[in-house]
Amino acid sequence: MPTSLIILLVQAGLQYGPGFVSDIVAILNNPNATVNDVEAAFKNLKPYSAYGIPDKIVTTVTTSTTP
Repeated sequence: MPTSLIILLVQAGLQYGPGFVSDIVAILNNPNATVNDVEAAFKNLKPYSAYGIPDKIVTTVTTSTTP
């Protein structure tokens, strides 16, 4: 597999999740893949950002002022 394709798959995995990458690899390895196979891989595709997962975790530190 060419290095550029591996880089694209890693980027897709980071944005869309490992399930999408598995689907795409299966399509690439299937010489009889159809348009329906590709459409099925993209059917419910959402980036992680669509799930409301924050980019940064906000932490709050509280301190106790007991004498």
